[in-house]
Amino acid sequence: MEYGEAFVVGFVIILYFVVIGTLYNLIHWNFIDPGIMERTLAAAEAAMRGQGIPEEQMQQAMGVQKMMIGPVATPLIGLVTLTIMGAILCLITSIFIRKKKPAEGA
Repeated sequence: MEYGEAFVVGFVIILYFVVIGTLYNLIHWNFIDPGIMERTLAAAEAAMRGQGIPEEQMQQAMGVQKMMIGPVATPLIGLVTLTIMGAILCLITSIFIRKKKPAEGA
């Protein structure tokens, strides 16, 4: 198995995992537990208050949190992040999996 073949096999496995995980997250955030966004934002706000962050900075941070946490944004961010991390992992593991093909006629 050449390096490229090993990478493709690993990346296809990662893609299956990422697609199934993203579909699950979309279903979970939209249908199973639609209140997860409010709880996540409340936990983030409580953590910021516990750290003593000024109110103005906290409101700014909460605005960013509201954009990044949601029933569509969170699964899509996970899709991109896991795909990139999976590709890097496949690049590394392919180095160790690859084997040279025997020469023709040898």
